[in-house]
Amino acid sequence: MVIFRVDVDTGVDICSLDVHTSVVVCRVDVDTGVDIFSHDVHTSVVVCRVDVDTGVDISSLDVHTSVVVCRVDIDTGVDICSPDVHTSVVVCRVDVNTGVDICSLDVVTSVVECRLYVETVEYICSLDGNTRVVVCRVDVDNGLSICSLDVHTSVSVCRVDVDTGVDICSLDVHTSVVVCGVDVYTGVGICSLNVDTSVVVFRVDVDTGVVIFSLDVHNSVVVCRVNVDTGVNICSLYFHTSVVVCRVDVDTCVVI
Repeated sequence: MVIFRVDVDTGVDICSLDVHTSVVVCRVDVDTGVDIFSHDVHTSVVVCRVDVDTGVDISSLDVHTSVVVCRVDIDTGVDICSPDVHTSVVVCRVDVNTGVDICSLDVVTSVVECRLYVETVEYICSLDGNTRVVVCRVDVDNGLSICSLDVHTSVSVCRVDVDTGVDICSLDVHTSVVVCGVDVYTGVGICSLNVDTSVVVFRVDVDTGVVIFSLDVHNSVVVCRVNVDTGVNICSLYFHTSVVVCRVDVDTCVVI
């Protein structure tokens, strides 16, 4: 048995060691005198009780049962998280800065829930890795709804541009439907795409707002309706029959 009891500078009791039973107990921090941790290497139990700087309770660890519990943030003293690596459950409850509840994670069921954005306290997203469902509801900056994603059904819907707040597009990669509805700068509708039927429709020029062309690459139909500068109808093209019809010259507006 070996016992180290007293710090040479402060005279406070530091630790006790019994190498026969493999028990080591460190009771007092050499600088502050506060109790830090206890360690029993025979039972594989390690318990850290007090932060050396603040004196607040931080964590408890039992490496034999694989349980780690972090209770208090060393700066704020608020409860942060509790992970149990034996059951694979990790729960983070409080943001270290705001004290608001952020997320809960259970890696056994693959469920992750992020409930609150730490700045605005807005609900952001939920993830279930078992069903592969991800839903992002609120932009972290402005609180606007952005998108919803279900990778199990391959449905992704982006509703709002993070800068302008205008609706951008909706995507269903399972049915191969992509719909871009609004230009992010002007707010005018741009295009619709169905890559399953190979139909692309560009409706509005992003600068002028005039309709430009419609394209169906599945049956090789391309229709250019309006010149982006003059707004006059220009041509229609059908690549399958190699027929090109140019109706109006872009400079003179004369039919060619």
